[in-house]
Amino acid sequence: LSRTFDGALRLREMEEKIRAEEMVARGELTGSLYESASRAYSAERWEDAAEHARHATVLLPSTDPRRAELLCVRGEALLRAGHAREAVEPFALVADGEPDPHRAQALYSGALALEASGQEENAAAYRRRLRGEYPDTPWAGRLGAPPEPSPRR
Repeated sequence: LSRTFDGALRLREMEEKIRAEEMVARGELTGSLYESASRAYSAERWEDAAEHARHATVLLPSTDPRRAELLCVRGEALLRAGHAREAVEPFALVADGEPDPHRAQALYSGALALEASGQEENAAAYRRRLRGEYPDTPWAGRLGAPPEPSPRR
């Protein structure tokens, strides 16, 4: 019985060590993908930036603060590469997710992606949200003055 207990204890310790090593490897891989996405974006290699950001966001837990940033990098890269429809999703994940410092950017760029995808009403809704929720941000400032309402007849 003692050998069985010792063997089970050693097995559990080995499993915990393997999990810890996997977490370290996962963190290193995520950091590497984060850097690769940033470098590709800076070099205007939009497709590469979008793909590296996609892989990194898959590895990151939803609570990691880098996730929203990488989703925005992915959306911006896709938008610049001419893939507006695909760019909508990463921006929507940030805009409609938990409050985050990148939400204003996601609303602004998401509106651009929606507009480029022919979704004018949804783009207008994102702009309204940006003006309402983040009126003093540079992102809202890029929108300019809100359109004047049409006079009723």
